[in-house]
Amino acid sequence: MSRLSKARIYVVELPYKEPFRIAGHTSTYTKNVVLELVDEDGVKGIGESSPSYRVMGDSVEKVITTIEEFLSHYKENKFDVSYLELVHEVLNDRVYPKSAGASCAIESAILDLHAKSLSLPLYRALGAYRDYVESDITIGIEAPEVAARRALAFAEMGFKVLKIKVGEDPADDIERVRAVREALGGDVTIRVDANQGWSVKTAIKTIRELEKLDVELVEQPIDASNIEGLKEIKKNVSVPIAVDESVKSYRDAAIIAKEGAADILNIKLAKCGGVLNARVIARVAEANGLSCMIGCGGESGIGISAALHFALSAKNVKYVDLDSDLLLAKRIEEPETPLTEGGRRLPSNLPGLGIKELKMELLGAPVAVYEL
Repeated sequence: MSRLSKARIYVVELPYKEPFRIAGHTSTYTKNVVLELVDEDGVKGIGESSPSYRVMGDSVEKVITTIEEFLSHYKENKFDVSYLELVHEVLNDRVYPKSAGASCAIESAILDLHAKSLSLPLYRALGAYRDYVESDITIGIEAPEVAARRALAFAEMGFKVLKIKVGEDPADDIERVRAVREALGGDVTIRVDANQGWSVKTAIKTIRELEKLDVELVEQPIDASNIEGLKEIKKNVSVPIAVDESVKSYRDAAIIAKEGAADILNIKLAKCGGVLNARVIARVAEANGLSCMIGCGGESGIGISAALHFALSAKNVKYVDLDSDLLLAKRIEEPETPLTEGGRRLPSNLPGLGIKELKMELLGAPVAVYEL
């Protein structure tokens, strides 16, 4: 039996090493919610939410309020959190409709506890498929010469796959990708992500030019809701089309598959509510002949670890974009996890998410503590 005895909620603001610019938005920091759940044996489980207001309408305040509502429900019902199917049901019924970020944080902390109870890393508790993944690392919207310099630096660090942000001025977008390709030649894989920045007509024209630069895929070229537009783009270009903002749930995945609107689904735990829903999306995609990417937002190593463990347990995750912790100026988890070897992301192989301690001097005092 595994029941919770205490919960602590923290809010942490972590700066990026450099301002991070995508189509329509620039970030200098990420503000995240960290949840610590303690079971009746004193074992701690850690979860994180990096709320996405732009995509999910989520916020730090909404995440905290929804976590508090879940804790109140838990205190009244005291169910066994090792019953993962029950946990999945409760989160989908009571938490995810209000805040995907809250669902993600709660579920990650519970899964951390569950795997620790088995003395296994989470991916092995879920059913392992691989020991590591090869991740890209992202270059924001920059002048072509700056993008090329950053690409060279990442290549020297061992990254073989780069994601380049585009979606503002098409001519500049093409030149940015061209500069990176010319700087690194054919030794690097290039993906591009427009973050809904183009129109259908602009997307088709721009992607046809990018195809000449040997890009591997183009992610979310147009508005997430424009399924007909995505179908039109897919019919008129040869490079695979990935969708991110268009897929928040397994229902969205089924619609994209039925409509033939994309080739690749980008799963993010902050969108779908956690690992258990992510596994459903991956299966829906696989059943319909689509591949999956695992992506991230502004997570620290806590959230990236949860996403990594999902990727290590999911055969249909063919593309990996787990780099947000590497773009942050500070880390709050010890040991620093997941591990990085060049572009490889590896688990620490400690039980659960692999996080032993949090750096309390960075995390600060909890904003709320609950006895359960």
